[in-house]
Amino acid sequence: MSDYAVRCTGNSPVTVTVSSPGANPAVFVVNGTTVTGNGSVPVSLQAGEEFTTEVEQAGTAQDYYVRCLPPGFPGWTSLTQGVPQAQYYLVAPTFGGSTSDRYVAIFDTHGVPVWWAATSSPYMPVDAKLVTNPSSGEPNVLLTESASPDATLGYSAEQIALDGSVVDASISPSSGYQSNAHEVQLLSDGNYLVAGSYSLPGYNLSSHGGPANASIRDDVIQEVTPSGSVVWTWDAAHHVDLSQVNSQWWSTIIGGGSPYDVFHLNSAVTDFSGNLLVSLRYTDAVFYVNNPGTSGNVLWKLGGSYVSGESLTVENDPVFSSGGGFGGQHYARFFSNGGGNSNGGGNVYVTLHDNGTGQGRAPRGVEYEINQSAMTATLREQVTDASAPGLRSSCCGSAQLLPGGDWVVSWGGNPIVAELTPSGARVFAITFSGVFSYRAFPILPGVLDIGVLRSDMDTQYPLRA
Repeated sequence: MSDYAVRCTGNSPVTVTVSSPGANPAVFVVNGTTVTGNGSVPVSLQAGEEFTTEVEQAGTAQDYYVRCLPPGFPGWTSLTQGVPQAQYYLVAPTFGGSTSDRYVAIFDTHGVPVWWAATSSPYMPVDAKLVTNPSSGEPNVLLTESASPDATLGYSAEQIALDGSVVDASISPSSGYQSNAHEVQLLSDGNYLVAGSYSLPGYNLSSHGGPANASIRDDVIQEVTPSGSVVWTWDAAHHVDLSQVNSQWWSTIIGGGSPYDVFHLNSAVTDFSGNLLVSLRYTDAVFYVNNPGTSGNVLWKLGGSYVSGESLTVENDPVFSSGGGFGGQHYARFFSNGGGNSNGGGNVYVTLHDNGTGQGRAPRGVEYEINQSAMTATLREQVTDASAPGLRSSCCGSAQLLPGGDWVVSWGGNPIVAELTPSGARVFAITFSGVFSYRAFPILPGVLDIGVLRSDMDTQYPLRA
């Protein structure tokens, strides 16, 4: 372990105490000061700055890097009790905390934040992911920020380089739509997939406790170019009837006021054919949608109420076989697995975070094999957190299946980010204090270089002369 973080207080220096008893003491070089054997060195640090300690003994040298955390960075504890398959975890631990503390961060598998950035927006970061910029080939962080606790209304989305510079801060739906902070995607051609909403009048919600002539908040997904031109728009209300909204959500919807958030879109991704996989939380269902540039029609529906010609028959899932279903699911994703994937040939594999909200059970990560010809969805795997069997998830969250078989989860509404084996054993876990991360994005080995991350942090926080 070579990287560490320390909290700095005002102008008070950090005292580094070194000790190497015995006949062959180590030589320490702490921030340029040499100490042989034992001693203490005061190091003056400001937020983000780093110092190094070189330890040399018996002809072997090792460098250690210590960086000062900014004052508003959240508290956390971590645990590593296995061999993680991810190398880093990108998180945005801001929900439930102060709106003035707006950090996205990358933690290593020792639970050390080795990179962070404060967002340029005054709002809290929501969806944060690592992307490869098609123009530069460099890894960047793509994120959204929201002014509302439920992330429905997003006020900005931006792509930032790891040195903190802003690559693109103008990512949004086209004029006439409010942005939705739940999702933004960078496509392979450099375009963006963005979520938004608008007010649509003329709906009778009196049977649900609302007005007879109500306006709903209709969710949309758009593909937009970096310059803001619209390639296509998909509209939920024109493809999904309000009768598919689960009854458990109507009191929440009506209580939220006008325009009524009837669908609550919380994730969207495309496959190589341009088809969409969309999660609408209040329908308790995931929808596979034909390329919106062609028709945008629903090809199949997983979960929720039955719709003839659309609904998949769910097999091998104890939740469904006992009469239950998803509870406010999030983070529906395609997963390439064995005999085929959504990009051509064979079956489609889908993973998602099933919150279990309103179902009286723990959240779970699930993977299904979709046979589109037979219209079946067979559960291949589900994972729950064996360390927290009584856990409940009221909102938010993500569950991503890694190629090696582990899952990386952010148990929505809870301060826990964990990497789990298929049996639910924690290989790694971070527990934040007073906040939680809307999602957790795993970064596999070889994607980021720790030397580059240190250099990028030095660019963000240059040492004082």
